[in-house]
Amino acid sequence: MSIEQQLAELTSAVKANTEALLALGKAAPAAATSAPAAEEKAPAAEKPATKGRASKAKEEPAKEEPKSKYTREQMQAALNDLRENDGNPARAKKIIADAGFEKMKDISDDKIDEVYLAVKALFEADKAEIEKEDDDI
Repeated sequence: MSIEQQLAELTSAVKANTEALLALGKAAPAAATSAPAAEEKAPAAEKPATKGRASKAKEEPAKEEPKSKYTREQMQAALNDLRENDGNPARAKKIIADAGFEKMKDISDDKIDEVYLAVKALFEADKAEIEKEDDDI
């Protein structure tokens, strides 16, 4: 692999990471400001007067769905970057298959973080390998 190819790969990896960080920076404040507004608008629920014991269903708090740390768009951008800049689209397909899906569009919301982090880990491993090769030169 030539130095020009290595530089091009590193440049694209830096761009992808920068875009991901910028997207995180834009998404976090919006999520932080929208949550309190939703709480303010929701009317306080009053407890109805009941006689006797309350049912177990009412005693247990409602379980919330876990929210993804990363967005579907960030995951798609990372997978597309891997496909386009890696030169080996099979690696992206393997990550999708390892998550239990055939296509990127089929990935469920609860697997977004897993797929995104797998792609980023692959980029980091590639980066470390390139840096090791540069140290050997």
